[in-house]
Amino acid sequence: MVYKISKILAALVIFNVIFTSMAFPTHGEDLEAAASDHEHHGRVQIKVYRGPSEHSGHDYFAPWGYWVKQPADH
Repeated sequence: MVYKISKILAALVIFNVIFTSMAFPTHGEDLEAAASDHEHHGRVQIKVYRGPSEHSGHDYFAPWGYWVKQPADH
């Protein structure tokens, strides 16, 4: 009886290891689509939220945010 239970537990452990390893993506799977052969020298836009400052109060408050364009890093 003990031998049968240990075989069942061993089978469950092996199944769980295989199932868990299949759940995780392989290394670099998502990086292949993002890679390109050319350099990107465009601009980037950053969504910025600026709340009220401690000194100025609500004078420069932008609750909806605004876009800041900056050159891309080279």
